[in-house]
This record gives sequence, C-alpha cells and structure tokens, in this order.
Amino acid sequence: GRTSSLGDGRLHIVATLRHVDWILRFHEALIRSLRAVKIRVVPREGDERGKVRVAGYGAALEMSFMEEYERNTKAPRAGEDFNPWLPKNSFKLQLQSTSTQSPRIIRGTARQLEDALPGMAARVAKWLAEEAERDHQRLKAAEERAAAEAARKIEMDAWFAERELEHKRQALARERNAARMAQAGRLMEAAKAQAEYQLAADWLARLEVDAGDDLAVQAWVSAARDSLTEPFAALLASVRHEANQVEKPLWWPE
Repeated sequence: GRTSSLGDGRLHIVATLRHVDWILRFHEALIRSLRAVKIRVVPREGDERGKVRVAGYGAALEMSFMEEYERNTKAPRAGEDFNPWLPKNSFKLQLQSTSTQSPRIIRGTARQLEDALPGMAARVAKWLAEEAERDHQRLKAAEERAAAEAARKIEMDAWFAERELEHKRQALARERNAARMAQAGRLMEAAKAQAEYQLAADWLARLEVDAGDDLAVQAWVSAARDSLTEPFAALLASVRHEANQVEKPLWWPE
C-alpha cells in the first residue's frame, strides 16, 4: 500500500496513505524550521528534476522521507490478500549528498520525530556546514593535485627540452667535427688540382714557345690560359668568403 510522491518540484515521500496527514504536517513544520535558520527547500532542475534539496551554508543535500517496512512472516490465511511487507510504524528522513555515498538519516516513530523536530533544523544546518567544508577540502585537494600535476608537467617539459637541446648540441658537435675533418680532404683536393693546374700551365708555356708565329696555336693557348683558375687562389677566396659570413662555417673554432 505504499504511495510515492515522485514528480517535478515535489517532496520525495514514500508511505502509506493512513499516515499522509501526519507526514504533511511534519514536513510543514520541518520546512518552517529550516527556513527560520536560512535553509532553503528547492527542487532540482535538468537531469535531476523531481528531487528536492535543502540548501544553505554553501552546500546542498537531497531530501527524502520514507515509512519503513518489515517482512510479513505470518502465514497467509485462505481467501485473504497477503501482503509480504508490513509498515513498522517507523519513519526515515534521509539527507543525501550528491558527492558521497553515505546519507544522513534521522529515524524514529512519529512521536520520536516530533520530539526531535525542535533541534532538527540545527542538525541539518550542521550537516550542511560539514558538507560545505568537505566540498571545500575536496576542491582544495583537487586544486593541489592539479597544481602538482602542472608542476610535474613543467618539470618533465623542461627535462625533455634539456634532453632535446643536449641532443642538438651533440649533433652539432658531430657536424662540426665532421666539417673540420673534411677540410683536410678539401685541402688534398685543392693540392691535387694545384698540381694539375701547374702541369697545365707548364704545357701552355711549352705550347706557347713551340707555337712560334702560329697564330692559331697562340690564340688557343691564350683562350686556355684565360679559362684556367688556380686552385689555391680559389680555395683561399672560398675560405675568406665563408669566414666573413654572419653565421660562421661549421669548421670555424667555437
């Protein structure tokens, strides 16, 4: 015979109709006492519509009320409707946090709840203040974790950046060493080219002497000599050009 008052903006009450008058009077007195200590009773919105909260002191708790039941252990009589659950004449006011699993419960008979009613608002106010403090601590802990994570990220980013920089320094050192080692080969190539240049110059000198008055040979010797470039002179010009750049060549001393 239980009835549930689920619906938007309604108090969540599950009870038998025989106690509904007392339950409504109890909630009317409870709500008046809550308002007296600056606690609001407000319906939830959005996905949580249909639930009612008590809110104040920086926190909110979902409120529900239930008549408690016990299993019927009596054997059913022939021809009678059998109800497996029987009311216990005991009621439960429950205040549930949205962030924790353990609800706050005030339990008792109608008389016991009436007797507890004068101090009930103060208890709810205390619970709300405790919930607000827990929320504050959770937020603080989350902020500290986020700050620690950000610090770790900065530290790791700096470590990876330093490793990347070290890798670049090592790569540059290898490139510099390779460039310096390559200068010996560059010199050897220039020396080989200089020997060929000298041989070609000697040949041109001999051809010029042997040509005598042969204008054709003299013209060819002149053209060949003009096209020759001394390798050492070219090497010297190249080295000076590289050294005069803003960004020094890799073979340049560090």
